Amino acid sequence: CMKLWSDFNRTKGFPADVLNFHHYSENGSHGISPEADSLKLKLARLVQYRDTYLPGKEIWLSEFGYDTQPESVQAAVAIDTNDIYEVQGQWILRSFLEAAASGIDKAYMFMLRDANALDPNKYNSCGLTNELWYGHQPKKSWFYVNTMNQQLKNLRFEREVNSGNPTVSVYQFNSQNADTTVYAVWCRTSSN
Repeated sequence: CMKLWSDFNRTKGFPADVLNFHHYSENGSHGISPEADSLKLKLARLVQYRDTYLPGKEIWLSEFGYDTQPESVQAAVAIDTNDIYEVQGQWILRSFLEAAASGIDKAYMFMLRDANALDPNKYNSCGLTNELWYGHQPKKSWFYVNTMNQQLKNLRFEREVNSGNPTVSVYQFNSQNADTTVYAVWCRTSSN
């Protein structure tokens, strides 16, 4: 609608530099993995739209994530021996990887710290750290995201590598001058 309005009412083009979206992978009862939600495909469709109708504009996924309060409709779920905190970390990393592969420009998970982890309402327990009154003690997801950040620092998504197994994803990341290559490998299932 904004593009249509802009086309008919502006002479200087679309009035934004960035196309900003929020998306949470969930099924109405709880969070689901980014792969079960087809996150990469959904974001790639936005990239295709942008490339066709608004070339040069960046696309940002400025909110995504998972709660750790089990009663939240946005909560990650415990899977076998992986508790809800472990799955939150896994699904956040996998969401970042899927976002990188989709071709969007930036992704930001919501949010750094819990607001009130005991409150079952959405987004009160979605942080990488606990609340202020717990000194913002890091959750497992903090360490997952920090480690991924360090390992992929100054690298860019290059390509998806065929693993030969439909449940295994392999993404290749390269440095700008291609002297460093890192592979991210994971099972895209939700069954441990």
